[in-house]
Amino acid sequence: MKKKLNIILNIAIILTIANITYNLYLSKTAYKQIDITASTKIISSQNINYIKYYKDYYQNEDIIGILELTNSELVTLVPQTKDNTYYLNHLVNHEKSKLGSTFLDYRINLNNYQKLIIYGHNSYDNKTPFNKLANFLDYNYYLLHPTIKFTTEFFSDVYQIFSVYSTKTDYFHTNIYFNDDNSYLDHLKKLKERSIYNIDIDLTNSKTLILQTCLNNKTILIISAIKIGEANEKDNFIF
Repeated sequence: MKKKLNIILNIAIILTIANITYNLYLSKTAYKQIDITASTKIISSQNINYIKYYKDYYQNEDIIGILELTNSELVTLVPQTKDNTYYLNHLVNHEKSKLGSTFLDYRINLNNYQKLIIYGHNSYDNKTPFNKLANFLDYNYYLLHPTIKFTTEFFSDVYQIFSVYSTKTDYFHTNIYFNDDNSYLDHLKKLKERSIYNIDIDLTNSKTLILQTCLNNKTILIISAIKIGEANEKDNFIF
């Protein structure tokens, strides 16, 4: 009887491990299916509304933008929904996955904003777009990738990174409400003061883009960038 019970327990353990492994495989497979660098190969026209294309392709009206770290492989779709929780564990095709998606803070109005805040998971075991952000802790990596492009149906802008830092308890960077231009500028200056690098750049009269990801369970990485211009109209996402 005891031997039979042990056999049953062993089978249960094996099935549990197999189920976890299979679910992880599905997550990886599903994520590969939404790799923008792969799916854009089927686009042949340079005069295409990329956002509309991906909304139709994934049947997802939440998709509002494409984020690109220049001179790198980080190119990812950015959805936005009514909260900051759904895309923590869903892909843009709505499939549930612990890898989640990069997504825009639900409080942001793209028609009228001063700051964009985009969140995404960092995983040391699985590929996610924001895996690469940890590389900014190396100053040489910053020198090679100082700018970020963000494209929506309304605009395509280029931002220069001016602050890189990590924190365990400070969520100061998530503030999007300011009394006036001076309070907004003070906010940007404080972001710059927190940076591990001293980057000389004018912070006045411009919009900002904030990227947030995790370094571990207790530490988050904050990368702040300021708008320096508009992207070239000829730029596209065909790779």
